[in-house]
Amino acid sequence: MLQINTTLKKLSLAGNRLRDKDADCLSQAILENRQLQSLDLSRNEFSDIGGVLLGSAIGENEILEEINLSWNHFRRSGALAICEGIKVNARLKKADLSWNGLGAECGKSVAEIIRSNGTLTHLDVSNNRITADSVATIAKALDENENLVELKIGYNPLSIQGALLLLRAIKNDRSVLRSLDLSEVLVDKDFKVLAKRISEKRNIVIKHGGVVGDFPTNGDVV
Repeated sequence: MLQINTTLKKLSLAGNRLRDKDADCLSQAILENRQLQSLDLSRNEFSDIGGVLLGSAIGENEILEEINLSWNHFRRSGALAICEGIKVNARLKKADLSWNGLGAECGKSVAEIIRSNGTLTHLDVSNNRITADSVATIAKALDENENLVELKIGYNPLSIQGALLLLRAIKNDRSVLRSLDLSEVLVDKDFKVLAKRISEKRNIVIKHGGVVGDFPTNGDVV
């Protein structure tokens, strides 16, 4: 369908139990289709093999503006390939990789997406086992970024200090970020003070898992 349809601009194949064996046909279609701008492949069963195939196709595609790959099983090589594809894509504006298993291995790859992709405005890497060890690299990339409007990176074990590093990265005048989602990530009072200062300078929503020592300790929004 994708290979022969010349008018379709948006397609959802979410929740269709698609597996790695289906990724070969899909990746070819992504390469050959010249019209599709939004593709939803969330809630399927792709894993590493599928990730390698899809990642390569995403990297070469020049039309897609939105890709949703959330709730799959991308790990290691598959996750790295997906991140590489998004990094080099020169058209994408929105990418959702949430609820996969990127892990610590892909922390640097997420940073490279933020540093290198100059068109991406929305990135969701929530719930991906991204650890505190990766935060410094991601924060440095975020400090240099001038195009991201929304970053969702909550539900990851980032640590209190990691959350503060990310917040400090967006306090500069280059940042255009309007939404930083750190849901379920605890922060401290230094974070709370800085978040207030940033929000006074520009319109921004900052979510976190609560301030240590304050009550309540979840669902806080600045």
